[in-house]
Amino acid sequence: PELTPEETSNPWLPTLLVVGSMNEWASRNPLRKIEDGFYATELELGKGSHSFRVGTRGLTAISLGAPAPEQQVADGVAVPLAKPGKRLRLKVETPGRYAFTLDARDKEAPTLRVDRLP
Repeated sequence: PELTPEETSNPWLPTLLVVGSMNEWASRNPLRKIEDGFYATELELGKGSHSFRVGTRGLTAISLGAPAPEQQVADGVAVPLAKPGKRLRLKVETPGRYAFTLDARDKEAPTLRVDRLP
């Protein structure tokens, strides 16, 4: 999709999403803005290895991911993201609900944390 002039001047304006193998790379898991620079969503994940990125629809305005290919994301550990980034990988041993929290207060050095919820 084409970006509007407003989205081009402020790429953080469009809705941010988690897209990956867990949702067939579809744009259906939006991150909601918690406060300025903080975004979060929860996903139900099955056991296995899931690859994903964070970004805008179609990963056009923003595409956040790993600085290196297939970087592992550990439960409860914030990882630095690169723009544009490579696919991140999350290995899920225990199926359940997981919280994805993006800290983009520093737009040049965003981080992502994934936590298994009780």
